[in-house]
Amino acid sequence: LFQGVTVPEGQTLTIQEGVIIKFALGGSLVVKGTLTINGTSQQQVLLTSLKDNSNDAGIAVADSSGIPVPGNWGSVVFEAGSQGSISHASLRYGGQSLILFSPVTVDHSTFEFNSGEAIVVHENAALDSLELRNNQGSNVILFEKTVTASLTNCLIENNEGNAIVLLQQP
Repeated sequence: LFQGVTVPEGQTLTIQEGVIIKFALGGSLVVKGTLTINGTSQQQVLLTSLKDNSNDAGIAVADSSGIPVPGNWGSVVFEAGSQGSISHASLRYGGQSLILFSPVTVDHSTFEFNSGEAIVVHENAALDSLELRNNQGSNVILFEKTVTASLTNCLIENNEGNAIVLLQQP
């Protein structure tokens, strides 16, 4: 439950299974060091709005006031030079929920109810077994500069924007 946090260069933040992080309006998680999210199939890690009181993934969430809407919080941003991985996580009600300026592996995770693009890739990325649904923006934006981006076993459904977009780097 926070406005935002930065993982400094040279530091590591590890988030274990079952952890719930609720962001206040505009809050983001900026990674300059290393971020490892280690959820499991039985206990995902949930990154969501302060207003989210859902438990449809089997996650018990403490009472929250209000109704969550897409864009209630910002993004998880991996800046250039950072590193990490995300496994068995659910990112809900964010803006552009995941922005990658560094090579990151993301697997067995869900992106839903986000107001912007679910995943924006500026560098190499391995995206495996993801569910991208009910998002308002395009789901995966790949910039031409991206050397390698693999998407395997991904389900993309019921979104307002495009499934995958390739854009030229300005």
